[in-house]
Amino acid sequence: MGYRLAIADDEKLIRESLAQFIDWKELGFEIVLLAEDGIPVIEALRQEKLDAVLCDIQMQEKTGLDVAEFIYRNSLDCIIVLLSGYEEFEYARQAISFNVTEYLLKPINLSGIRETFTRIKTELDTRGAEREKQRQLLQNAGSFWHIIIERMLERGRLGIITDGKGCRDFLRSYHIEETVLSHTAYIIQLQLEGLEEYSGLEQNIITNILELLEEGNQLEGSFILFGEDEKQYRVLILRNQPFEKEHEEKYLREVAEAIKDICRIKAELRFLLKNITLEEAAVKMKECFPLFEHVQKTENNGEGYLNTIARQYLLILNMCSDYREIEENIGRIYDLRNKNLQSRENISEIFRRMRAMLNEQHPEKMETFPAEWGVGENPETFFRNTMEFFYRYLHEDGDYLSLPDSIKKLVGDHIGESISLTAAASHVFLSPNYFSRLFKEQTGENYSEYCIRIKMERAAELLCNPRKKIYEISEELGYKNIKYFYKLFKRNYNCTPTEYRESCWQKSAQKKD
Repeated sequence: MGYRLAIADDEKLIRESLAQFIDWKELGFEIVLLAEDGIPVIEALRQEKLDAVLCDIQMQEKTGLDVAEFIYRNSLDCIIVLLSGYEEFEYARQAISFNVTEYLLKPINLSGIRETFTRIKTELDTRGAEREKQRQLLQNAGSFWHIIIERMLERGRLGIITDGKGCRDFLRSYHIEETVLSHTAYIIQLQLEGLEEYSGLEQNIITNILELLEEGNQLEGSFILFGEDEKQYRVLILRNQPFEKEHEEKYLREVAEAIKDICRIKAELRFLLKNITLEEAAVKMKECFPLFEHVQKTENNGEGYLNTIARQYLLILNMCSDYREIEENIGRIYDLRNKNLQSRENISEIFRRMRAMLNEQHPEKMETFPAEWGVGENPETFFRNTMEFFYRYLHEDGDYLSLPDSIKKLVGDHIGESISLTAAASHVFLSPNYFSRLFKEQTGENYSEYCIRIKMERAAELLCNPRKKIYEISEELGYKNIKYFYKLFKRNYNCTPTEYRESCWQKSAQKKD
């Protein structure tokens, strides 16, 4: 079977001649549509995949330019060739803005069409080989696929990707647009209940449970978790085929039962969104996975609002690896619709707070700071220049942020508190998912494991002090349930706190002897 080709021309003789007098099969194409207008072509592009279109530039209702624009606006992987009369050639110039590169002038030269479509066949073969290469790459490195999707969703969450085209363009830059856009997405809220002392399930445990269920049902899915706090998650599920309607609630029950059986934790689940495209999921990320849910949207210039905006700007700057991505979306980030946010006083105050937040972590490094908003300076220009300053500061000063050192200080300063993964990520201006992966890469252990280990090391130090009662040590480290404290300590030291204390006394007595 050849590449799928549509031919459209409002002159019947021309379109039928094009179909009959060229051996399309020999060229590697199969004609799937003959049309006298661009409307059926656009409908075919909506309903099924076309690889190439040969189209008159000027037709009665929908022109060749309309078709070219539709392909461009929807980021379709389809090559269009426009036919143009001499007097219509100026129209063809407009097509440059829609990335049209092939024009053929009337009267039609059949040899010219053959040469053109021979080139197009070579181009389509090259694209197909590249897609197959990427498909094999993704098959052999599933985490790569997962990380790219996660990055795209995070950009949706930050408000950088706001439409389907932004989603497709991002995926195309990694050559996986076709591979993943066919997936169906679901968004689930997962609430854990029942244990007051529970410190939260590791995200990989929940993911493993979901993957086991998919394997048991002989299905294929991928899962990305976004933790809101220690006991509540929102899960984005990508599946290669949608649930049958009657199986949706059954699936939630199976997940809850699996978490209860494996982790001894009660879980409540509900669908937030069902059976949507990946594009729709990316666009809805900001709504369904808010990074700063505690801030009221109606609050325009309160203290909490300005702090939240300052932290959000640092998060956007820290998460983007290329400043051009921020520059292209500066108006959206700046929020031109928010008049209160644009005021001289508020913009300057937001930047002062950004500086203060960075200063809390590394006071010795925050020496220079952009000048205040100059008189008569355009607010968006000031905003753009200052954001660039912070971006360069975050990305060009390589040792600005040592993740393990920053988190060690955070946990150490708050040893008696439970610092959630979300709070820790916010502290270093990263999204929770990215923070979780980066922390594991740099330290070799999960964040929650790290926190428990640090607390148990501190407990071991305190147990050597005979004046400290064990229940006091448990409470000092934030564990009100002493049984839970005993369980964690034994897991880390292979003995109970009492046994560890006795060994400390014995060692101390031996030294005295």
